[in-house]
Amino acid sequence: MASSWSSSPEYAGFWQRAAALLIDALIVFVVAVPVMVLGLGVRGVSLDPAGRGWDLLAFLALAAAVIGF
Repeated sequence: MASSWSSSPEYAGFWQRAAALLIDALIVFVVAVPVMVLGLGVRGVSLDPAGRGWDLLAFLALAAAVIGF
């Protein structure tokens, strides 16, 4: 009986990794957007610090939490 363990792992190719990146980004988007809208009351993100700086701060905090976890 042959063993399923090999001495060198088979790495995924470029297109498999690109597809995995897109799937991961979609999952994060599907989770992050409802949390931002319902939980934080964010309606849009503005880069204007005088206008809606708190929205950008909330977005960055959520992004850091997603990346951290």
